[in-house]
Amino acid sequence: SLSQSHRADCMNPLVGSRTSKVIQDDAITASSTWRNRPDHGFGQMWRSRIHGGTSWISGRNDRKQFIEWNFGAPKYVQAIQTKGRHNSDQWVMEYRISYTVDGRSWTELPTTFQGNRDRNSMKENRVNPFVAVRVRLRPTRWHRQIA
Repeated sequence: SLSQSHRADCMNPLVGSRTSKVIQDDAITASSTWRNRPDHGFGQMWRSRIHGGTSWISGRNDRKQFIEWNFGAPKYVQAIQTKGRHNSDQWVMEYRISYTVDGRSWTELPTTFQGNRDRNSMKENRVNPFVAVRVRLRPTRWHRQIA
C-alpha cells in the first residue's frame, strides 16, 4: 500500500482497501503468482491490498519478482506499507522500490527497505517523497515465500 501527501503532515492512501479502493484491482499487477491460483492473486490482485483477505504470493522465490501499482496519473509518494500473509508464516523481510512517470524510464531508490518480521504486523517505511505514475516493490529477502 502506498500513501501520498499534498502537505508534509497529511497522507492519503494511493491504493486503498478492498472496500475503499483508490485504484482499481486491474491497476495492481505482479511478475507472477503461485501456481496461477486466484487465491494467490492470479486475476484477483485485490488480495494484495493490506486488508484484501489473503495476499499476493509470487510464483517463484527470486529477486526478479515484483508487485506493481499503476496510479494512472502522477502521484506524490511518501510512504510504503507492507504486511505478511495472514494465514501462513510468509512475508517479505527486505525490498527495493522503483518508480516511473513515463512507463519507460525507471528509477530505483537507493535504499533497501526493512519489511516485515511476522505475518500480522503492518510495517510502514517513510521515503524521501517522489512523484510516480507506477511503483514497483521488488522483494530482496523473505521468510519462506514471497507474500
